[in-house]
Amino acid sequence: MSKPQLASFRSRVGRELVMVFSAALLLWTLPAGGQTHSPFYEGPEQGGEQGGTLSDLFKRKVKAPEAEEALYQEALAQFEGKPTWLAKRFPEQAGKAKGSKYRRWWYYRTNYQGSIELFQKLIYEYPFSKHLADADFYIAEAYFKNKDYDIAVQAYQDFLTRHPKNARAEYAHYQLGICHFERRKKNPLKDQNETEAALQAFRLLLTIYPESSYKGDAGDYLKKCEEALATKEAKIGDFYYSRKEYFSGSLRYHRAWTEYPNTSKSDYAVWREAACYEKMGRAEDVARAYSELVSSYPQSKYAGAAQKYLKSSNEETKPPESP
Repeated sequence: MSKPQLASFRSRVGRELVMVFSAALLLWTLPAGGQTHSPFYEGPEQGGEQGGTLSDLFKRKVKAPEAEEALYQEALAQFEGKPTWLAKRFPEQAGKAKGSKYRRWWYYRTNYQGSIELFQKLIYEYPFSKHLADADFYIAEAYFKNKDYDIAVQAYQDFLTRHPKNARAEYAHYQLGICHFERRKKNPLKDQNETEAALQAFRLLLTIYPESSYKGDAGDYLKKCEEALATKEAKIGDFYYSRKEYFSGSLRYHRAWTEYPNTSKSDYAVWREAACYEKMGRAEDVARAYSELVSSYPQSKYAGAAQKYLKSSNEETKPPESP
C-alpha cells in the first residue's frame, strides 16, 4: 500500500471511530422506554437526574457543611485542650491538673491556631450563630495565648465593638491593657507609645468599671506605666539640660511631675525644673518650683536644699529695718 493510500485509510478509520463513539455515548444517555431525559451535560443542580450522567463522572464530591453545634464544640475542644491518653487513663488526676499551669500539659493538648480557624469557619458559615460572641471572644483569647499580641489587640477591640454589653467586656478591656503592656517590651527604653496605650486602656477600664474585679492588678500596671513614662520624660529633660537647652528641659521636667505626680521621679523632676529656671535667671519661677517641692514632697532628699533657697531668697527680699 502506497503512502497516500495509507494516509487515506487512517483518516477514514478515525472518522468511523468518532462516529461509533458518539453513537454509543448517545445511546448510554438516553433512558429506556423512550422517556424524556435531561441532556447528559446537565447535573442535578441544572435539573438533571441523580446519577447516570456524564457530569457525575467528573463532579467533585462536596463535603456537607458541619452542624453548627458540632463545629463550635470542636473549636472549643481545640482551645481548651483535648485529653491525652494519660488523661483517659487517669481521669481523676487529669481533673486535678486541669487548673494547674504546668501539670495540665501532660493531660491536655491545646491547638490555639486550629481553634482560631474553626471559630472563624463557624462565623463564616453561621453568621447569625448563637455562639457568635463566644467565637469572637475565643479568637481573641487564642491569639493572646499564642502571644500574637498585635492581632490580639485588634481581636479584643472587635469583640468590644460587636458585643459591648457582653459579660466578658470587662475582661476584654483588661486584656487590651495587658496586650499593650506586653507589646512595649519589644523596645521598652525608646518607644513608649505602647506604654501610653496600656496606660489609657487601664484608665478606661477603671473609669467604666470603678469596682472592677481587676482593679488591683490594673492599678499595679498603671503604676508601672506611669513610672516608665515619668522616667522617659526625666531622661529627655536631662538630655536637654546637658546641652544647655534649659527651656526645653524645663518643659520635660514639668510634664514628668505634673502628669505622673506619684512616681519615684516626681521630686527629682521638680528639683531639676527649678534648676533650669535658675539657669535662665527666672527667680520667681525658681521660688515657685521649690515651694512646690517642699509642699508636695516634704520627705524628698531635695527638700532641704529647696528650703534653704527659699529662706535665703526671703531674707534678700525683706525690706531693711528703719534706723
